[in-house]
Amino acid sequence: MHILSIAGSDPSSGAGIQGDIKTYSALGAYGLSVVTAITSQNTLKFSKVQEVSSDMIKSQLDSVLSDFKIDAIKIGMVYSSSVIKAIYSKLKKTKIPIILDPAFESTTGGTLLQKDAFIDFKKLLIPLAYVITPNVLEAEKIANMRIRGKSDARQVLRKIRQMGAKNVIIKGGHLKGHTVIDFVLENSKFYEFSGKRIPVTNHGGGCGFSAALAVSLAKGKSLRDSVRF
Repeated sequence: MHILSIAGSDPSSGAGIQGDIKTYSALGAYGLSVVTAITSQNTLKFSKVQEVSSDMIKSQLDSVLSDFKIDAIKIGMVYSSSVIKAIYSKLKKTKIPIILDPAFESTTGGTLLQKDAFIDFKKLLIPLAYVITPNVLEAEKIANMRIRGKSDARQVLRKIRQMGAKNVIIKGGHLKGHTVIDFVLENSKFYEFSGKRIPVTNHGGGCGFSAALAVSLAKGKSLRDSVRF
């Protein structure tokens, strides 16, 4: 089973390409990677970012897709419009399920998506997604609407799905409370998963979630079973 991550490099290995590949390996999948940007960060601070050229991104994609049977593709940090357009040009006709995990800002405060790239992110990448997995803050930005509770979350799920994603998951960790609720819209069905909040702050939790989701979907599991997994 081969899963491709298209994302930024995190030298601390908590998030990004390195975090994804560790998750794939732990779950018995073979991880491949296309690097979109090189970051300088650790668990405390985000320092610098340098994007990879669109030509190099296209070349990486050609190398991987021409040699491996890919069972799922996960897209994380894309950073710029040129990166987004390069990815779109190579994946716009693919039948491989795409898990789109928006990465707008790191836990440590780094910019992961340039402001002028946001429109292209919504226009080009969201319609490619079998499932998109924003956290609350990312979902609010995409839908241009605040989430204060369950009814708001349902409205935002609908708004994001109307942008072209087949299914939508909002990770609820940024909402207050001892219980964390993830909100899911699968086709036309709403459902929720809840669990006790883990009292740990770190970066890369969203990457780990979407990477594990990609493994389960690649195995042919349903979205509901994959979210539960």
